[in-house]
Amino acid sequence: MLSVDECQELLGNTGLTDKQVKELRNTLYALVERTIDGYIDDVARQMKEELQEQKNMPAEYVCELYERLEEQGIPIWIDGGWAVDALLGEKTREHGDLDIALEHKYVLPMRDYLESRGYSEVKRDDASQWNFVMEDESGHQVDFHSFVLDDSGKLIDGIKYPEGSLTGTGKILNLEVRTIDPEHMVSFLAPWVHKWPEKYLPAIAVLCKRYEIPLPPEYHTANSAEV
Repeated sequence: MLSVDECQELLGNTGLTDKQVKELRNTLYALVERTIDGYIDDVARQMKEELQEQKNMPAEYVCELYERLEEQGIPIWIDGGWAVDALLGEKTREHGDLDIALEHKYVLPMRDYLESRGYSEVKRDDASQWNFVMEDESGHQVDFHSFVLDDSGKLIDGIKYPEGSLTGTGKILNLEVRTIDPEHMVSFLAPWVHKWPEKYLPAIAVLCKRYEIPLPPEYHTANSAEV
């Protein structure tokens, strides 16, 4: 910051007192700082939006990946936000990743396939053999949720998908996909609606209306808090 004497020299013979020059200097510095901060915030927001757009998982990409995995003999169930859209048969919002459920015996071949497409595992503190994320250079993320079934088809290890939850079917574009049963999808979303109401309140509302499912208590609580 310039001293008062330096400011007086730059201003020339204005007749301003040192106190007035100091106040003028401080005002100008504050104005410049706010302008710069605002510009930086705008640039940061734009960069974040562009990055998020790059990391979105388009419906065409999800369908292509699903079909390639089917060809590889790797069955998956669509979970998460794309499961909601599949059950509704339409895209309701942008999705930053693709959540999938699969039998644990298919994790290794799927990892190998994704690695052949340029994916690598994202380092996370909460990663486990049952749940981890892989990402490619374009920012496409696949979130694994794996489980083990016994010979009778009963889930015995891994992510604890409730009985009957992996029986849903839906459509992404014109592709029929395996997904989460509607009632279980609502129950999966409900505990998180207080954290992400902007995503989950409308998702729960439209699923419950479409499939005639009673709104869960968590919906009413979060909806009241939003009003």
